[in-house]
Amino acid sequence: MAEKEDQHKENREFDSPPTWEADEKKKKTLTATVVTAKQEKMTIIEAPNDASNGQVVRMAVALSAITTTPVKVLKIRALEKTPGMTPGLVAIVKWLANNTSAELEGNKLGSETLSFVPKHTIPPKLINKEIKLNTGSMTASSVIFLETVLPVLLFVGGGSPSVNAKIKQQPVEVSIDGASNCLEAPSYEYLDQIYLPALEKFFGIQIISQLTRRGWSQMTPDPKTVQKGKIRVKFMPLEVGTTLQPRDNVKLCDDDEHELLNLMSSSTLAVTSGNVLPNSSNCNGNQDSDTSDSSDSGNGATSLTYGTRFPDTTIERLTATIVTAAIFHRPLMDALREDIENRFPGAELTLTCEESGHIDRFYVLLVARSRHCQWARDVLSSKRLKEMHVASLAKETSSQVVKELESEVNGSLRGDCPIDVHLQDQLVIFQALAEGKTCFPRNRRDQSAEAALRNLHPDFPLKEDDLTTLGFKDSLSNDSEHAHRARYVAKMMLPDAKFYNGGKVCVGAALQAGGKK
Repeated sequence: MAEKEDQHKENREFDSPPTWEADEKKKKTLTATVVTAKQEKMTIIEAPNDASNGQVVRMAVALSAITTTPVKVLKIRALEKTPGMTPGLVAIVKWLANNTSAELEGNKLGSETLSFVPKHTIPPKLINKEIKLNTGSMTASSVIFLETVLPVLLFVGGGSPSVNAKIKQQPVEVSIDGASNCLEAPSYEYLDQIYLPALEKFFGIQIISQLTRRGWSQMTPDPKTVQKGKIRVKFMPLEVGTTLQPRDNVKLCDDDEHELLNLMSSSTLAVTSGNVLPNSSNCNGNQDSDTSDSSDSGNGATSLTYGTRFPDTTIERLTATIVTAAIFHRPLMDALREDIENRFPGAELTLTCEESGHIDRFYVLLVARSRHCQWARDVLSSKRLKEMHVASLAKETSSQVVKELESEVNGSLRGDCPIDVHLQDQLVIFQALAEGKTCFPRNRRDQSAEAALRNLHPDFPLKEDDLTTLGFKDSLSNDSEHAHRARYVAKMMLPDAKFYNGGKVCVGAALQAGGKK
């Protein structure tokens, strides 16, 4: 097992990288318009089984801000121990409401009903300067706040170089105060190493991030260790009038897009059935060059095989990020080396350590990468720790995170999985907004042509008596509950977005940035 111990991680940059200099001049040619909301029927969604971080509320309000569609969410987090709106949700909704002049009802702590009626879209002038956000609490997640407003800001619409070639489009700068490592939320490390690279890989959205100060959701007995976390990001908004375009390698299903769209619109369905091809394809769903003559050769006819074709999941390298008290560094590195060698023999390992500032602050992220894909597992401890726990906790943490990661990669946890279980639902809003077909399944199991055709229909039929009900996922699906909820909210808020085959295939609404129709 090759190994590296790296105290510094490589930063991703734009093709033409922006800088963080405070004196950077921001010259924008903004042709985006503020779209005034039309009188529309209120979209009503019930969310009793919503996630603890308020996934349904956040996604519904974000899409409302983008489209100006009014929305009411009922029974918010009703099944949680502490139901209703949280400080983090209140802060997010307040910021979106302030910038869309929305009429608000129920945006207060503990409220189980929220009404959000925007009067217009986010004004383009907002992105002319750094946007400063506050989560409303030192313990609320800055990452959750960012993931909620990112699609909104992306679709505001930036200056178009075609208007004035001498004035280059400038990136949006956002800073968020809040916890970077928070229970029930993605960590900054997950954001930086998994989420942001996925957005660039699948949708071409380039985002650079910076952890200015680390903040933790759990408090410690030592008041000197308390500090407000802060993260910063920069990204290019979509140009006015353009749509979000999936990259070719987003197509993780083996069906041909043109044929699929024809089948969806055709009353007569015909298909040449076949078996799922061997694991020689890449993430495009295309075969490698050495097998390229199998199905598209000869007369050019395409033999459609329904099911899924995924790349080889052989792990080539792993990276471990350890953010703990220094006393844990060596025991954790030793334990990870041993466990990784046993479960991922021959893989290259890179270790990064950071002092967390207190023994109770304990976080480990492990990322596995194959040739085309990556998966992650992490551990954030909320326990009171003592020095006597160091050896046992190091072994326990290493064993847990490595075993769970192996299960995710090999598919024994929920099915053969090319997409990280925690990433799948976070991509849904981009799928629904984008132009074109995307597919992020979590199941490699064979599916016959007949079964696929039988399931080739729009999901979530909106019957009048079902309009307020948030559906539950099919018990046979390997997709996460979070992904199912996200798809349902996307369908309710974006009727032009279509979901097929149990929600796995999405044909996006092709929304244009900057209020252009």
